[in-house]
Amino acid sequence: MEFNALYNFITTELRELTTAFLTTNRSINIIEVLVLVVFLIFLYRRFIHGTNSENLVRGVFALVAMWFLSEILIKFNLTIFGVFLKTMVTVVTFGLIVIFQPELRKFLGYIGQGNIIRRIFFAQPNNREKGKKADVAKELIETVKYLSKFKIGGLSVILPNIAASNFS
Repeated sequence: MEFNALYNFITTELRELTTAFLTTNRSINIIEVLVLVVFLIFLYRRFIHGTNSENLVRGVFALVAMWFLSEILIKFNLTIFGVFLKTMVTVVTFGLIVIFQPELRKFLGYIGQGNIIRRIFFAQPNNREKGKKADVAKELIETVKYLSKFKIGGLSVILPNIAASNFS
């Protein structure tokens, strides 16, 4: 593809995008995007932030970005690269569906419950985890005292925080 053809293609696409943006009601579009962003941030902080699912969500965003990149490559007549990337995204997506089928089933069951809106927006965060952590620390301290008192050696293994599923 020659530089002039690429330049003409990019300027034509930018003109069409600008025309489409200017002919619509921009304030409503901006408000819609802001509401959607705030809602997604709320869901992310409520259910995903600080859990093992965070890396999975990042991976899904990477797949979406690769899909957009494949569409751009196809638009620039780099069909082989674009189709290859799009095929890889499709294969990985189906693989994820197969691998995470039990979790997807649990999630779909969770959102199928009747009181989902109340649970998402109005339920208080679960304080059971804090109590469990305090109990574990107390038990560990008592165990170390016992071992020290009777001069017994011991080996303690403390695993990193493995967050329980938020959908239970």
